[in-house]
Amino acid sequence: MWYSLCKYVLIGPALRLLGRPRVEGLEHIPRTGPVIIAANHLAFIDSLYLALVIPRPLTFLAKQEYFAGTGLRGRCKRWFFTAAGQVPVDRSGGDAAADALAAATGILDGGGAWAIHPGAHGHGMGGSIVVAPGRCALPWPPGRRWCPWSWTVPIT
Repeated sequence: MWYSLCKYVLIGPALRLLGRPRVEGLEHIPRTGPVIIAANHLAFIDSLYLALVIPRPLTFLAKQEYFAGTGLRGRCKRWFFTAAGQVPVDRSGGDAAADALAAATGILDGGGAWAIHPGAHGHGMGGSIVVAPGRCALPWPPGRRWCPWSWTVPIT
């Protein structure tokens, strides 16, 4: 509920007005069934625009710091990420992220769309944002699709 409310009422209209995103290649993203959207990433707002332009709900693995803040700001961040259905991931290394990856596998097993930023950041080149290389290790049963997503935003 909160995901749709944010996308179509609270945040989305302002993002469309301010950023006027232009999208090519949406036809490559399946309307149903499990899919991983692997996108470039320079700033937090990339995730918001990605969720805005993809026509189905996305679940991100979000760094656990977004869920652990203190004070009013920390509580607001925790509420927003939880209400939007995002999953906290411990990025400290080793098996720390095992629970988050199990949650991502569950999202895919349920036919959902999981969005990741495999390179954790992008690189500005020639006035555009381009995808950074990265990889992901998950069990890969038949029926899952992998959609690399590189969007370009003119910098004016």
